[in-house]
Amino acid sequence: MEEIIKYLSGLSADTISSVLTSLYHNWFPLSLAIFTASLMKVYVNSEKLKESLLKKPKVSILASVAFGTFTPLCACGTMAVVIGLLTTALPWDRLWLF
Repeated sequence: MEEIIKYLSGLSADTISSVLTSLYHNWFPLSLAIFTASLMKVYVNSEKLKESLLKKPKVSILASVAFGTFTPLCACGTMAVVIGLLTTALPWDRLWLF
């Protein structure tokens, strides 16, 4: 039993160390993504965005993919922007209709 506790303790320490190392190396893109999501939440009118996305769903999807492809954010940084968009009142199910 003592070996299991020792193993789990070492595993927890390694996990915390890895997370802190990742945050140390990715703080700038993560901060940029959080800042971008915050600006979008405050300054982007969700109704106008919804209307513009629903007008041309194919173009909206392709533009979103292109924006995501060329944005220099890591996956954890991109999640802040995606979560910010998902919290809006946009009808995401209707955007995927072709």
